[in-house]
Amino acid sequence: MNRDPFKAISVPDLAQKELTARADMSQLLKWTAKRVPWIHIMSMAAECSSNYSPLGKGSSNVFELYGSSTSTALYDTTSKFPLPVVTGIDIGALGNLGTTRKATIKLKAYTDEQLIELQKCYFVPGMDVRCQFGWNESCTGKPPPGIYTAADVSRQKAVCEIASLAQKSPSYDGFQGIVAGFSYNLQTDNSWECSVEVNSAAEAFADGSIEDLECGCARAVTQTDAEGNEKDIVAKYGRLYTMLYDIFKNSAIKSQYFGKLSKGTPEGLHAYLGIHDEFYKGMARTQDGKDDSGWLEGTWINDYDTTESYITWGTLEAAINKYTIPNTEGKPYGQIDSSGISLPKPNNLMSSDPRVCSIPGQQSLTQSKGGVGSDVDHESGISLCSIRLNVIFLMMELKKTFDGDKKMSTFIRAVIDKVNDVCGNPWNIEVVCTSDTQLSCDSAGGTDGGGTISIIDHKSFAPGNTGIFELKAKVESSALRNISLEMKMTGAMKTQALYAGGTQQGGTSSKNDGDATGCKGLSFQPFYVGSGKNKAMPEAEPNKKNTPVCDCDEVDTPDKKSPPTKSELIEQCKDEVNDSTCQALRAEIIREMVGEAKPPHCAGVMLPFDFSFECDGIGGFRFSQLISCDRIPPAIRGKMVWQITKVDHSITANDWITKVGTVCRLKAL
Repeated sequence: MNRDPFKAISVPDLAQKELTARADMSQLLKWTAKRVPWIHIMSMAAECSSNYSPLGKGSSNVFELYGSSTSTALYDTTSKFPLPVVTGIDIGALGNLGTTRKATIKLKAYTDEQLIELQKCYFVPGMDVRCQFGWNESCTGKPPPGIYTAADVSRQKAVCEIASLAQKSPSYDGFQGIVAGFSYNLQTDNSWECSVEVNSAAEAFADGSIEDLECGCARAVTQTDAEGNEKDIVAKYGRLYTMLYDIFKNSAIKSQYFGKLSKGTPEGLHAYLGIHDEFYKGMARTQDGKDDSGWLEGTWINDYDTTESYITWGTLEAAINKYTIPNTEGKPYGQIDSSGISLPKPNNLMSSDPRVCSIPGQQSLTQSKGGVGSDVDHESGISLCSIRLNVIFLMMELKKTFDGDKKMSTFIRAVIDKVNDVCGNPWNIEVVCTSDTQLSCDSAGGTDGGGTISIIDHKSFAPGNTGIFELKAKVESSALRNISLEMKMTGAMKTQALYAGGTQQGGTSSKNDGDATGCKGLSFQPFYVGSGKNKAMPEAEPNKKNTPVCDCDEVDTPDKKSPPTKSELIEQCKDEVNDSTCQALRAEIIREMVGEAKPPHCAGVMLPFDFSFECDGIGGFRFSQLISCDRIPPAIRGKMVWQITKVDHSITANDWITKVGTVCRLKAL
């Protein structure tokens, strides 16, 4: 089963020991006096000369940072010019949550001939380039591991091996990706300053096309034009659309597709395969979502009703893996897998629109009419892969993507955002892609590079028994160069803070009078407990009420009716599913959820302080590890923990700096 990429993990023991050693002034001074950074870059281009790949050797000799792998000389005796050099590498994070990485490699060439040779190696779009770097020894006196130089291996294996080495040594780190851009600039001394951008293959995979380039089978499907006329056209949307269309047209074909998807689908995802029919009262629809009801429907003789097909999210992911992701000899360039993701389950969770999805095990507007596959659910949450998606909805979104940017991530994000929306937005959904280094490094059963796309609720967090490493940041005995705390208010928090004073016309915040944050007595917790009164927001006079200009509830009108309850809105939807009834139910679901939720900065929950720090270069830090720091105020440190999301490195001939960014998490109670 796929590991949740946001599940908390511990900082490796070796990295913890290294940072502890650096906090000892005697060890730190000795290490600082003799440490030397090194860089080693390697091209996978078959045409690359051995004089230009690799560059650097990575031993304790500082001069071996430069030149070819066959000499430590800085001078080419043939050309009478210096050899090409690596002047630095910057490793940064990509993606919204920093789950993928990029490297910017800086090179210097002294002749046009050297530039041409470098171009064969490093200025080739899509070419794999491997960079490794570190210190000649750690603060604890351990040398770095041997450099990984195997060339004829899959990208996935190389990424896995580099990650394994980084876990074993704090004086080593590395990266392998594909060339995504480059530049070279002529200097006044006739040398060339070059820059190569190398991106994680996972990032490119996420932005890959949903278009099925492998499909050679022309299929005729029925389309409806603007006038409502049907005509057969040759499908241009590939095998995924064809599968959805076949299920839409012929429910008897479900078993055939279930069998096809069962072959080769990983066990974790296989458990969520399911294709079902569900009945609800509403207009029958075409594959474009248009009205396809007969002339009798909607009359007293024959009410509106329809039966439509649904596939589970797990089935959609299995179909994307099988039909739309390019592969070589059966090995795909990545995968989509959310089988390990469990979303929080609010008490009132339900789908307000069966034309989009239904949630198994929750209150539903549909009735099951049978199908293949079984529902798998988590006790404490909703398994994302068990959510049932309306096939017509999927066809509509797939066509929109094909007519738009054709990106796989665009289609996936559009579908999950709509599912979240009709459920009242109970989740903080993110689509992420990670390099899958959790597989065995022998590539058995793994992908041939690329990454894993999955969907997570990035606010959901349960550290369990995972260890939290606390950094020592005392100025007189630390290798930490700086730390910072940044408080980030959400838009909702800013709005609440603005209107919490109770003096605005039409305001209804008398319960929060005078409190600058809307949380009486908790405005600046945990730094101190106080009301945080704002002199620019005067309090109401005693025994007087700030009355809105017009309170509609006090207007006595003969036809005034109480708004319908949630139960009444559900019954209306069960009587007829349409835009009006579904939107009214959705609004009530949102109102109910918001009413239950406490303000995010009240009730003892801290303001969201994100923690970041910069230190002497170190390997071992990775996405989702848990850390803290002894210089964070104790009241915050006692209730919060920080989860690493971004790790940046900057390496030059003289220094290696590591910068770590985090997101703030409330400790599990």
